[in-house]
Amino acid sequence: MRPLLFALALGVTLAACVPPTNKQTKGDERQDFTVGKRAWKHLNDAQEAVGEKKYDEALSELGEMKERLDRYNLHEQALMWQTYAQIHAAREQLPEAANALSEALKTKALPDAALLETRYNLGQLQLATEHYDEAATTLAGWIAEAKNPTPEAHYIVAIALAQAKRFEEALPQALAAVQAKAEPPEPWMQLLLAIRFELKQMDEVLGLLKVLVVRFPQNKTYWLQLAGVYAEQNDDARSLAVLELMYKQDMLDQPEELRRLAQTYLYRELPVRCIEVIDAELAKGRLPRDVPTLTLLADALTAARDFDRAEATLAEAAAESDDAKLYLSRGRLLFRRERWPQAITALRTAIDKGIDRPGDAWLLIGHAQYNRGDLDGASAAFSRAREDPTTRESANNWLKAIEQQRKQ
Repeated sequence: MRPLLFALALGVTLAACVPPTNKQTKGDERQDFTVGKRAWKHLNDAQEAVGEKKYDEALSELGEMKERLDRYNLHEQALMWQTYAQIHAAREQLPEAANALSEALKTKALPDAALLETRYNLGQLQLATEHYDEAATTLAGWIAEAKNPTPEAHYIVAIALAQAKRFEEALPQALAAVQAKAEPPEPWMQLLLAIRFELKQMDEVLGLLKVLVVRFPQNKTYWLQLAGVYAEQNDDARSLAVLELMYKQDMLDQPEELRRLAQTYLYRELPVRCIEVIDAELAKGRLPRDVPTLTLLADALTAARDFDRAEATLAEAAAESDDAKLYLSRGRLLFRRERWPQAITALRTAIDKGIDRPGDAWLLIGHAQYNRGDLDGASAAFSRAREDPTTRESANNWLKAIEQQRKQ
């Protein structure tokens, strides 16, 4: 699949957040986490102001502490930085909130449980601000120490690791989240699916998609992915069966989806079904009568040996495009039908419009001129074909044959 994108919605509550673990770690009894009266007053007044959404007042209280930081012990400083982070988060100033939490962690002056909690919150902020490498490092370190992380925490860590393209590490976290729920939320399963896609674990991807189409049958993305995985595993019959089921349920309504079904019919050597789908969808207006549709239709008509309609369809497509390949295809079809003058005209137009290998067209023109009895025209065309290394040998053989015929 293609590059990963995950939607993230974080509600950050930093000073009094619910711990992300079901069981907290034991505090470090060797440190003193006391708060003096002066610090307590500033912090308490700041918290009261935050509660009333008076953020400027709260910042003023903290500013007084910050101006005379040497008066406060490291634990008091850590609480100050946590409160700064809370205010910035409330104002949706997430980079500033992350910086404040980093400062709190630098003090190393919080109980073990609070340190873990702060690291978890910092990781979420780094994730929300799209600092994916930092978020992955922070959260991977956090979960290695956390006791009994919740499924939600495993999910957040998996997102960070996946965004940092650390898919091998993200996989067990995503699995832990999904396996912890009887019916995991759809975004969790999407994340696991994306990770398995990136790791090219296609058997597991297939199994997960089968679950997703049952749980979320109206989400056609899963059906299309299921068809795509079957096709990648060369199980074309099942791939087509999925697309046919979607078509019968009217789930295919975009031009690229309808063309995909038609192309699959053609690939499976069912050109008549391909034609039927295209004709029906052109009539309904869900397929535009554009070059991609007309080219596909012409290919199907050719495979079904409806050469008259195929040639007319190619002519219509060529008239709407400067693509030299369309004129080359039309020239080949006209050549196949032994309509020499029209074939020559179409092939010359393809050359004039700059096909990649003009020697092929010149070789066909030479054949057409020869078949209509114009040996001079044939010689001129084969001489041009001789200029292309890919057609030189064949052109030389024809030139020799014409020269011998003239001597007879």
